[in-house]
This record gives sequence, C-alpha cells and structure tokens, in this order.
Amino acid sequence: MEFLLKFNDSVAVYEVINDNKAIDDMAISFSGYRGVFYYDLIKEKNIKKQGKYLIEKDFKDFNWTLTDEVSIIDSLVCYKAISAIKIKRKRSEIFKPVTAWYTTEICVSIGPDGFSGLPGLIVELQIDRVITRLRKIDFTENDLNIELPNKGKRMTEKEFEIYIEDLIKD
Repeated sequence: MEFLLKFNDSVAVYEVINDNKAIDDMAISFSGYRGVFYYDLIKEKNIKKQGKYLIEKDFKDFNWTLTDEVSIIDSLVCYKAISAIKIKRKRSEIFKPVTAWYTTEICVSIGPDGFSGLPGLIVELQIDRVITRLRKIDFTENDLNIELPNKGKRMTEKEFEIYIEDLIKD
C-alpha cells in the first residue's frame, strides 16, 4: 500500500494513493489506516472527517516519551519516541504500543495516520506490529494547494467518543 503525506507552510494531508481496490480493502484493514487526516500546522491540530463531523485533536495530546535511542533511516538521523493508543472494545479498553522514529532534519511535527506532536517529521511509525515507513521525500518548488475541510460539526476527539457512547447506550 502507498500513502502520501504532503504539506506546505500551514497545512498537511495524509491519504492513501493506491488505486487497486481489491488489494486496498484487505490491506487497509490490516494496516490500521484510519482514513484521510488533515493537519493544521498553524493551530497544531489534526482534523479527521468522520461522516458529517470534523474530529479535532491537538498535537500536544499525544503523550510521547522521547528516548535516547538513535537510528539512521534512509540517511536521516532519527530519534525514538514511544506512546500508546487506547482502543475501546464493547466491555473493555486495551492499549496498543506506538513507536515513532522522527527526524529533526525536517521540522514539521506530523506523521502518518494522524500522529503528530514530535519535534520533527515521523519517518517510521509502528502501532502494535504494523509498521508504516517513509519511502521517499520529494521537495518541490510548487506551492501545494491543500485545503482544510470546513463542512461538518467540529468536535474534539473526546467529545466525539462521548457522543458515540451516548448513541450506543440509547
């Protein structure tokens, strides 16, 4: 599967770019890809369109622990950060480990699948056993025209979780 993370000075977007539908549906389910994410680099927020809702999360809401581990990934000096994500089940919650390798050589605080908040670009992201890795970086002179979604009811991630829980209860 291939994904594209493109950005300019104020906005970024992360999306799938494959066009083989049969392979994509299966690969997407295994990859953990959660849909298109937008990043407002000025306000430092992730935005995910979920139906008629725009779900927002602050970059600082990721509870990263920066480690001293260093690795070279595709000639970039990368640093390891760890965190966990909460997955809600019908009757319980589980936490999946998240490992990110980021580089301060590219000073944009974003990465795959809505992850952000580190002091540089996330080059590799591992959630549980699924790894998403940067394959290629192209810098262009062209101004990228990326627009943030603006149609939909804005909610924080926490507000949306409560809203869904209330719907399920009723």
